[in-house]
Amino acid sequence: MKFSERIGGVRRVLQKEWMDDGLKNALWNAAYRRFWMYYADHPGQPAASIFEGRLLIALWTEHFNRALDELNPFFHPALGAIKKGFVASDWASVYDFVEFIANYDIVNRSSGPFIADCNTVLEKHLSAYRFVGTTLAPITSDEEIAAIEQAVTQGGRFGPVAVHVQTALTRLADRAAPDFRNSIKESISAVEAACQIITGDPTATVGKALKQIGVHPALEKGFSAIYGYTSDAQGIRHALLEEPNVDVDDAKFFLVSCAAFANYLITKSASGSTSTP
Repeated sequence: MKFSERIGGVRRVLQKEWMDDGLKNALWNAAYRRFWMYYADHPGQPAASIFEGRLLIALWTEHFNRALDELNPFFHPALGAIKKGFVASDWASVYDFVEFIANYDIVNRSSGPFIADCNTVLEKHLSAYRFVGTTLAPITSDEEIAAIEQAVTQGGRFGPVAVHVQTALTRLADRAAPDFRNSIKESISAVEAACQIITGDPTATVGKALKQIGVHPALEKGFSAIYGYTSDAQGIRHALLEEPNVDVDDAKFFLVSCAAFANYLITKSASGSTSTP
């Protein structure tokens, strides 16, 4: 892959400041199922006479800022007009749309189920945003994305690091069948590869390599404790990957953290501050 393709792939996978059709459609479906599906086949239903129709009117006048007399007063065509506006929206406006619904006066009193639906969609499609309360907030920072981008563009003798990080990203990003456990394994392998290349010992464990590299003892202890770089059947890594509730957040945490740590080790070795075999 070209450099531009690799870093572009990271941005696309994590869906920050852009949105694919799958995510956009899924957010529409979350609102449609929760509020409008029941009345969608009631062509004679006046919109203003039911809460779900008043929500359409509020979206038309307050979100899209359109004149009220331009909206058909009946539910079915009003819903069609709102959907047309939604489809034409850019990624940021789509988030404005769902946030508006979550904060609409009547919805806000019991917005939990809708917000839960949206967060499920956002997690499944690897959006960089989640509802926190009734506000959409970024959960993947530019700094985190930059760490992954740097790791997948490592070249030369550190090419294997880039391969592991790219594989971890690909397994995390598989919409049909995401493989969180193997994504975590690949993320960990990226750090192992960096350590082994730097030390020149292809059989070195991460714990041994960290000592040889000369990482500060506190950092070595903390990193080893968090990620559990042990390989026997009773080790921390084994226990983690057997955990039945490993999910997208676990895999994303490992991807970002391991990418950043591998970048740190590579930069440290390039500066001549590591021990050499």
